[in-house]
This record gives sequence, structure tokens and C-alpha cells, in this order.
Amino acid sequence: MHWRDLKETMRRRVHGTFRLPARLYREGAPERIVWVRLHDLKETYHGDLQGTSAHMAISQDQNPMVVSLIEEYQPLGGDILCFRPGESYRVDNVHLPDFITVTAEVTPVIDAAEAASYFPPPADVAPP
Repeated sequence: MHWRDLKETMRRRVHGTFRLPARLYREGAPERIVWVRLHDLKETYHGDLQGTSAHMAISQDQNPMVVSLIEEYQPLGGDILCFRPGESYRVDNVHLPDFITVTAEVTPVIDAAEAASYFPPPADVAPP
């Protein structure tokens, strides 16, 4: 088996282990359940990121991201993903596909009225 085949197998296994159901709302399309991994990175780096004390302090914020298998879900800007009550994200920037996955930067839906209008996925949703 080639190392790329092993890498694909392992990436599929990781995705299958950590994926979550989300209700997808896309303009002009019926709502449906998609399976994605949510990377809600709240880490902020402060200090000298270049490794020397000659530079000024730097801060770097991380945007939350969703990762999906290309054959399961291809995100588009403006999509709304709802994971549970009060936890909804709007797709902003979609990165280029990376072999078998595609990553998209997302922004939390802050407006309480808008967030309340999206329903969470039912608890009895089984993985495909």
C-alpha cells in the first residue's frame, strides 16, 4: 500500500471519529444534515512569535473552522451550520480542497433572534 493511501485512510478515520452532525441552511436549497468537524480555536498567541526578543509583541487570533470530506459536503459562502441551540456558524471563506477534505472559516452567529431561528439537528441522527 502506498503512503498516500495510508494517509487517506487515516484522515478518513480521524474525520469519522470527530465529526458532528450539523443542520445546513443554504439559500434556495432545502435544509439537510451534514457531517463536519468543528475546530473552534479560541487560542490567541501573544508575545514574540518570531523567537527573538528584538521584535515587538504580536497577537494572532484564530478563526473557527469546519472541515468536511469533499464527497459529503462542499461549503459555500453564506451557508449556515447549526450544531445545537445557540451554536450556529456562518461560512465565510472556503479554502481550496486538500486531497479529500475541504476547510472553511466560519463566524459565529451572534444575533440571538437569528440564532434562535435555526433548529439543532435531532439527537437520533445516525452517521451515513
